[in-house]
Amino acid sequence: MFDEKMTLFFVDDQPEMRDSLRGVIESAPDMELVGEAASGEEALVKISNLQPNVVLMDIELPGGMNGIEATRRIKKSCLMTRVLILTYSDDPDLLIDAFKAGAQGYIVKGILGTDLLRFIRVAYGGGAFVSDRIAARLIEITTTYLKPKPFPELTRREDELLKLVAQGLSNTQAAQQLGISAKTVANHLANILAKLHIYDREELMRKAWEAGLGDDK
Repeated sequence: MFDEKMTLFFVDDQPEMRDSLRGVIESAPDMELVGEAASGEEALVKISNLQPNVVLMDIELPGGMNGIEATRRIKKSCLMTRVLILTYSDDPDLLIDAFKAGAQGYIVKGILGTDLLRFIRVAYGGGAFVSDRIAARLIEITTTYLKPKPFPELTRREDELLKLVAQGLSNTQAAQQLGISAKTVANHLANILAKLHIYDREELMRKAWEAGLGDDK
């Protein structure tokens, strides 16, 4: 028996995801779920009152506050609360932003329940970590960035998206490939067009081909 259980809080707008997390936590004798929220704004109010030990935080949330901004505010008001990012996105830029905001870990959704419990315990003990899939992405990105960039003004995620566009993928297909929403892809694409001073997708594809980005299909 555990004298004192660690307390957990979920922030995710998908009810089925919260149900799944609830089932995992209920299987752990040393953990107790004390609250849930579907938005960053709701989470701030509840977490301020509950002061949980660990928060599992999604990044893409409804409303005007995403999970990274919510993490930043939680860490300012609840110094002892550990925040773990739990998301579908393996975007290295989001990973960096999350740790800058004060997160102790970054996990891609879909991991085994036993692994999630292990990560929660590591965070509760003061450790920081990334899941295996994120570690692999970081190695891939680091290796890629040793090569000269054809478009240095673009971010890592924009580079990845441009390569997929050059290969002929639609916004929906690129979103599935990158693990982000089609809306996020559209936003990245608009930024790419603006940075490269290009006005349509056809011209963008031609410029990417000229730079050799459409070769690796």
